[in-house]
Amino acid sequence: MAAQGFFGPSGSEDFSQRIAELSAAVSVSDFLDVCPAELQSAEGEVMAIRVGYGFTLRFRANQETAALADGVVDWSNVTRIRLISVTNDD
Repeated sequence: MAAQGFFGPSGSEDFSQRIAELSAAVSVSDFLDVCPAELQSAEGEVMAIRVGYGFTLRFRANQETAALADGVVDWSNVTRIRLISVTNDD
């Protein structure tokens, strides 16, 4: 698995678990209700969550309907995300 080369064995399991949790959630807000400690930031259009072992997953909404009138993302309506980056914060 390519993730093992990037994250290492333990980190790849945690990454796979976070992706599965995000996939299972009805919205990004649902994921945050279950895993609130994972939120690192939600600035503007980008959200960042910890995926364990010093890694951060950054993503944005992948749908226009999630924006409020002022352009801010309504994460409770986000049902599809686009991965922007996975970074090692160590």
